[in-house]
Amino acid sequence: MVEEAHTVPASIFEGVASYVAAKGFSFGDIAAEVGLPSDVLKQPDARVSMDTVAAFFDRAAIVLGEPDLGLRLAEIYPPGASGVVGQLVLHAPTVRDALYCIERYTTLLLEGVEVSFTEEGGTGLLVWRYPPSYGSRLQLSLFLVGSAALRLRGLAGPSWVPLRVELEHRDLDETSLLLRLVGPRVRFNCARNAMVIDGATLNKVNSSSNLRLYTLMRELAERLLSEQQASTDIVQRISSEIEVRLPGGAFDLESIAKAMGLTQRSVRTRLATSETSFSTILDQTRQRLATQYLIDTDLPLSTVSHLLGFSELSAFTRAARRWYGEAPRSYRQKARASHR
Repeated sequence: MVEEAHTVPASIFEGVASYVAAKGFSFGDIAAEVGLPSDVLKQPDARVSMDTVAAFFDRAAIVLGEPDLGLRLAEIYPPGASGVVGQLVLHAPTVRDALYCIERYTTLLLEGVEVSFTEEGGTGLLVWRYPPSYGSRLQLSLFLVGSAALRLRGLAGPSWVPLRVELEHRDLDETSLLLRLVGPRVRFNCARNAMVIDGATLNKVNSSSNLRLYTLMRELAERLLSEQQASTDIVQRISSEIEVRLPGGAFDLESIAKAMGLTQRSVRTRLATSETSFSTILDQTRQRLATQYLIDTDLPLSTVSHLLGFSELSAFTRAARRWYGEAPRSYRQKARASHR
């Protein structure tokens, strides 16, 4: 059984059709190329496959000839257009409150994206990790980091930039817009996506906060979160656990089952009901992460092999030949060429 796709609300396309049209191209034509439903713009509350949305962003960047398209779209995306999560950020009492809302409720907007916010040494650290099914999608990643920086700037002041930003993907050919949105301290090919926020900014009061609306939105978000957690698919949960554990080596069935509070037998039974197996999920997760690392980063193959939990580079090479029909190095070269 193929893992169920993570989804995002169709409202993510707010303003995109107009932008594409202004450049002389058709939103519908690009949507058709990647299998995006033709009526997606008429149903902003509908859920759309995250992978399909990402494919649209990547294809549009090629068609429009804009390698930083995701950042350009982040600039035109209206504050609050993302629904409950957007409204919470807009009306949070302080920047710190906004970041804690991003940590807790992003999953309502972007299914499967894991976010954490911690404070240490007088600074805040926002870290996010994409789900295994996300694959290799540069433009949506740029859109999300650009949107996050702009939303925080809206609260902290027009000149604010993070202390540091870390991104998993490779360096961009053109970085001027990225540096303008997130500041000069950007690192690429990192093991995580992260943003560091200074302590003074965390304490800033949001003068536009509507506490009554914020409270109502928090209550609604909690209800939606409870509903979402109750319906989380077993396959998605296992895949997420595997992804986190691959570099450390403790990604066997026993370790995963224990982390989920289940017995190995229970996991096998539930996976059989879903017409899949632990080994299949492990292989699919590795393949998706491999695709991301090979296309979106310049990490050495030995490092990619380690991140995927292979004990030797030769084992990764054999797996890559099975997945792609060729060695990882040649796959990387061809895939990079097709994304230009």
